Amino acid sequence: MKRVACVILNYNDSGTTVKLLNLIQNYTVFEMIVVVDNNSTDNSLEVLKEYETDKVAVIRSQKNGGYGYGNNCGIRYAEERGFDYALVANPDVVFKEKDIIDCLD
Repeated sequence: MKRVACVILNYNDSGTTVKLLNLIQNYTVFEMIVVVDNNSTDNSLEVLKEYETDKVAVIRSQKNGGYGYGNNCGIRYAEERGFDYALVANPDVVFKEKDIIDCLD
């Protein structure tokens, strides 16, 4: 089976990111969820660090280089850990686990 990670990019909106984390953290299709804080200027990093587990990694980009830069940080993080796929999810989306399984099929 292919190893799948989910990458979520956060910038100054930990509340929305936490809602998505709460929705998907028990999805078995994801072996890892990588939350990238895109160098937020508020307390997002500290808030999100409280949600770190063996499955949820919270990392910070060195700069806010924009949407692509932040997501690429997360994708690289997953790739370096041997993941085959990375789903990039905006924090304000809602999806079911079956949707991801259907995409993999």
